[in-house]
Amino acid sequence: SNELFEFCFSGDPQELDVLPSSRLVVQSHASACIKAVSVHPTRQEYATVGDDKMLRTWDCSGCRALSSMACDAQPEAVAYASSGKQIYVGLGSGAVVSTNDECTEEFTTLVAKRKAAVSCLRASSSGHFLAIGYAIGYIDIYDITACRVHVSCKGAAGAIQHIDWSATERVVQANTSKLELLFFDVESGHQITRSSEFRDQEWTTWTCTFGWMVKGLSQQAPELVAAVRGGDSLVVA
Repeated sequence: SNELFEFCFSGDPQELDVLPSSRLVVQSHASACIKAVSVHPTRQEYATVGDDKMLRTWDCSGCRALSSMACDAQPEAVAYASSGKQIYVGLGSGAVVSTNDECTEEFTTLVAKRKAAVSCLRASSSGHFLAIGYAIGYIDIYDITACRVHVSCKGAAGAIQHIDWSATERVVQANTSKLELLFFDVESGHQITRSSEFRDQEWTTWTCTFGWMVKGLSQQAPELVAAVRGGDSLVVA
């Protein structure tokens, strides 16, 4: 045969011809830990960031990598915009950067207000806001249209791990590393301590591992680290 395979140090195999050319067969984060995953809102694609300081996008049906882009600092969080046209990446340096969904544009810095690592990102369904969670327990609500931080939410004792938007986009809920379930008013940034008010609240997404919707699940599996609600809003995995 005129073909052979070589495996690079990164773990990515390439198909080689006898001619001086090669074709990348599959791509991965190799031995690096995957830090975060975000699913495209309309296409069968998802994005990941890893300890290899790479942002990668993937095709679910073809089980293959679509694109990749190197980050200047260690990425810790990733999220698609509600339109699916932009990808937001939270860095360990505290900055949030963005690129297009095909990773063909250079990263643009949206905000670099804090020095603490970004631990979670969640875009609102309208595309107006981006909730930025930090390892120090703060949540900044970034106004994408105005290109500024709209309000900061304080009161968490642990690192922000999960954030979800209410259907009205007036409230965000969050889980922390201290097993907290917190609610914040998006307009004022104030913490809402009466959690019973949100027992029947409609949420555009559900990623929190403890809260009203997953109350029974979190009690049976206290070490649960991730959750996601299906598109029909009937099942949480």
